[in-house]
Amino acid sequence: MPSENELRVALVGRDPRRTLSVFAAALALALLGYLSAAGANWLPVLFDDLASLVIGVVLVVGGLAAANARWNDGVAGSWALVFGLVVGRVWADFVRRPVFSPDVLAVPLGFAALAAFVVGTVGYVLGRTLESGPRGVAWLVDSDGRREFLVGTAETTFRWLAVAGGLLLGAAGVVGSVPESTPVTATVSVPELFYPLAPIDGDPVVGVVVVLAWTGLAAAPALRGGGLLLSWAVVFAPLFGGTGLDYLRDGISGGGPAVDLALAFIAASAFAVVLGTVGFTVGRSLRAVRRSRSVTPRPS
Repeated sequence: MPSENELRVALVGRDPRRTLSVFAAALALALLGYLSAAGANWLPVLFDDLASLVIGVVLVVGGLAAANARWNDGVAGSWALVFGLVVGRVWADFVRRPVFSPDVLAVPLGFAALAAFVVGTVGYVLGRTLESGPRGVAWLVDSDGRREFLVGTAETTFRWLAVAGGLLLGAAGVVGSVPESTPVTATVSVPELFYPLAPIDGDPVVGVVVVLAWTGLAAAPALRGGGLLLSWAVVFAPLFGGTGLDYLRDGISGGGPAVDLALAFIAASAFAVVLGTVGFTVGRSLRAVRRSRSVTPRPS
């Protein structure tokens, strides 16, 4: 089974400086995609229809994802490159209103997350295979390594799934038991806590605390040996519980409960993938540091 360090390298990369460079490139791609779609005079529109967008993402950004895998390893970097360009390009098409709307925000985030995890993962596997042959993706093809990366050990899996279930019910109970306008601060209400970026619009300090809290929640399973899917689950469950009940109560879609829940599912999934992956990376890194310190002999 791959070691903790091998899994960390497979997730975030071999060299921290290269990893930061990859995430900076992803941010630059997001800005480039946004400026292109927003109509910057000096920049042509990139991928001006859905077909060219799909082809461009698969060939161009998928190639960058493969190049990252060969250069630095780290599947999260491959995901970030795809996510950056897609979310920037799609953002301007959907988020045009000056008033913040979590429902509209979920569309580019969800679309970009889906593209990132499909194209980014395929690009990563291709890049690692080109560099090292089948051994380059041993953690994916080895059943023990794959299970360790995705879910962790059996005991942690059941424990954190139970926690996720409790969080779902608890979030739904909180949103359902308090009036919709119940304030947390002067500008942030209780339901807004379940839209992780919404509080930033009303109170930036509270907004940052909320984002860090959701990220910390995602880091908790990874710190205890849980896998990526568990980090997603503990974020998704309360977000879906809170937003789902809020959407049902307001009839937000106008299309009935099924459509309301579908929108809540998309929004919760998008935030869970983004915040859950960041939290998982942080948790696994802290776990690796803690374990390395525990085995380092103290000077006598």
